[in-house]
Amino acid sequence: MLKLVLSKRYIFTLTAQLLSLLLAVAAIKLAAVLFDAANFGLYNVVRRYITILNYPLLFGLGISIPIYVAKAYMSRIAQAHLVTTGFLWWIFLTILLTVLNLLIPDVITKWLLGEGYEYLTWPILFGFSCLYLYTILYASYRGEQNFGRANVFQVFSAGIIPLIALYMSSGIVERYLYIYAALMFSANVLVLIDLYKRKLLSRTSKEELRVLSEKFLKFGLPRMPGEFALFGLMSSPLFIISKYDSLEMAGYVAIGFTLVQFVASLFEFIGTLMLPKSAQLISDGRYEELNHLVRKLSLYSFLVACLVSLIIYFNLEYLLGLLDRNKFIDHIEYARIIIFCIPFYIVYLIIRNPQDALSLKPFNTYNLSACFLLQLILLLITVNIAPPCKKLVLYHLSVIVPFILLGLLTFINWNHQIKKHLG
Repeated sequence: MLKLVLSKRYIFTLTAQLLSLLLAVAAIKLAAVLFDAANFGLYNVVRRYITILNYPLLFGLGISIPIYVAKAYMSRIAQAHLVTTGFLWWIFLTILLTVLNLLIPDVITKWLLGEGYEYLTWPILFGFSCLYLYTILYASYRGEQNFGRANVFQVFSAGIIPLIALYMSSGIVERYLYIYAALMFSANVLVLIDLYKRKLLSRTSKEELRVLSEKFLKFGLPRMPGEFALFGLMSSPLFIISKYDSLEMAGYVAIGFTLVQFVASLFEFIGTLMLPKSAQLISDGRYEELNHLVRKLSLYSFLVACLVSLIIYFNLEYLLGLLDRNKFIDHIEYARIIIFCIPFYIVYLIIRNPQDALSLKPFNTYNLSACFLLQLILLLITVNIAPPCKKLVLYHLSVIVPFILLGLLTFINWNHQIKKHLG
């Protein structure tokens, strides 16, 4: 029966992940139609900045909430206090940023975008606040393993709402942000009502709020550098190539990263399910079962990722031709070699959540930081030492080698840590 329930969860969560991905692609196409060239660029930059703001100010709540809520599955009251603490963090940060912007007007846009975009300050602040609350509420659903509600919430908030906001924006970025924030806030309120009715929001004492906040920060803060290291692994080659070679070459390499992220999105739903499940198994002391589950999923995912990578590799000319044959086909080698790192990156995606649930120490951060440092060294060698004829090869190595190493380190580290619990 458990396998049947899990299989249904996998199917529903995969469906939600794919649907969200398709809706995101549709949103990009709609934005390209509605916005002119300047506003289309501004739209993409603003969306990216809102997401980047979300990373450090979450303080790891996106992963700590599901873990601790899942571990407290035997007590509804304990779960409610954890969810309430996350909700109060959202209130605190929203008030803090609002007061900061009132004291230093337009500080957010001047810092992120420079002069001339002051009119976007409040819509960016509202958009960030709603995305922050969405992350906490979605994490709460994951923690209680209520994947039906989590999947619906994800598809609606991450897929449908941006499309509606774009359609109603009339090609104006400011209007898009206001509509997006209003719709996201409405969806968040509905989820808050649902959590309150099911007794997952409750009054929490100051002492308990302090204790739980310390617990969240103790878990989340050491993991923040890992998030930035992962962002660096995906972005630094593009920044370096665009600065020291050409934007054109960076664009070709970016196509390879897009393929990696597209395949990764097909496997990320497994991590969504594995995080609370791992926390629950650890809470029950069922380490043997957890190890068997992680090894099984890692092996199957690695093999499937190898198969998908081979299919992409041998059909890359056709796939890039769908985008723009004249633009990409002549430079197919820029993207093709990056495909080899996909299976190893998938292994990291499968194991990282159980690894975080298993230990308070941020082993994923250690692995990501080491791989990012290696990548920077390879890029610096490429820029400062390598002859021009060798640069393309070294650029490729700076992408492939760190991601292969990341998968291997994650797998080795998992085996080392789980053995301590298996005795």
